[in-house]
Amino acid sequence: SVGPLSPMILGEATAAALTALRFAAGPLLFMGCTLFVVRWNKVNGKAGALGCAFTACCAGANAVAAGGLNGWWLVAAVEVATTLHLAFNANPMLTSAMLLEKEKKRKAASS
Repeated sequence: SVGPLSPMILGEATAAALTALRFAAGPLLFMGCTLFVVRWNKVNGKAGALGCAFTACCAGANAVAAGGLNGWWLVAAVEVATTLHLAFNANPMLTSAMLLEKEKKRKAASS
């Protein structure tokens, strides 16, 4: 038994379900790579948060449709946490002057 994940994986896999799953893997892999490499700031973090909010809503709708405690609630919770992180915990907007000052301090400290 895999607990709340059972409703997501029990039963025979149909051709349509396998096709949908294979298609869904592409956007999830894209999202993982994008969320890993982009330095989220106050401007583009809001756009990423909006996309994650849409994903959270879709996962939540799947959870409600499946009924009871299931793995979709976990997916929705992770997406909500990612949404809040991107929206409200953004990196500062660094200007070239700020970066130059930071580089000068680093050189002075190493000398």
